[in-house]
Amino acid sequence: MNPIENIALVAHDNRKLDLITWLIQHQSAIENCQFVTTGTTGTTGKLIENKTSLRVEKMHSGTLGG
Repeated sequence: MNPIENIALVAHDNRKLDLITWLIQHQSAIENCQFVTTGTTGTTGKLIENKTSLRVEKMHSGTLGG
């Protein structure tokens, strides 16, 4: 089985902390993956980078073309 290389991270406002908790719990298993998330204006992507050591490519939200 091929390893996962790319992961898109999307979370509703009420579930962002759950996503961060999951990322922290699994960080050693996923730290070599590339992440894409929404958050050019400071939402999901910014939170992930502030709360973990993961780096993410931040895209506009869906309503803005992401």
